[in-house]
Amino acid sequence: MRRGVRLVLHGHEDFEVVGEVGSLTELNGFLESNSVDLILLDLRLPDGNGIAAIPGIRMRAPAAAVVLLSAFGSPENIQRAKEAGAAGFLVKDADGAGIRAGIRAALNGEWPLPQPPKPPQTGCPDPEDTMLVQGVCLSPREHEVLKLMASGRQNKEIADTLNLAEKSVRNIVTRLFRKIGVGNRTEAAVWMRRQIESGYLEGD
Repeated sequence: MRRGVRLVLHGHEDFEVVGEVGSLTELNGFLESNSVDLILLDLRLPDGNGIAAIPGIRMRAPAAAVVLLSAFGSPENIQRAKEAGAAGFLVKDADGAGIRAGIRAALNGEWPLPQPPKPPQTGCPDPEDTMLVQGVCLSPREHEVLKLMASGRQNKEIADTLNLAEKSVRNIVTRLFRKIGVGNRTEAAVWMRRQIESGYLEGD
């Protein structure tokens, strides 16, 4: 993602990329000796959640605008980012012009709302279910939970990773079991692995 953003900003005189980091730990170290106007932050990082990290980042760099860039531009994530002190929320599927416009808006104190692409037509009755996998309709959130569950994460770990309440994760897991026709986490992991091997789903 970092290389893609750098290419999007390259050649535009009003932008200067002064640093790139791959984790919150690296970002904290960078901010100790560097001053920036804006921080473009991924939602999912190797050592934490981008939204949860915003208050701490704002304390270290109070003059910097923090903008989330994520594939998961749900209303829930956007609202949480606002409450945490973000200056904006952009989606990775936006084109270069959209990302540049969003960054400029955030620097001007305006909130750049994400404009995700229209969900594909899956034939699923629920409009939130944008993935049709072997006749099973899944939402992006269910797919996230399924991937984490298949990797061995427990409900509390999934909740912490996705910044959700543990009760919400339990409800999603129950719904997933019903949708894919399994009775436990092991069977769900086997189902997930089969879909990955068949090319119907992407793994980590």
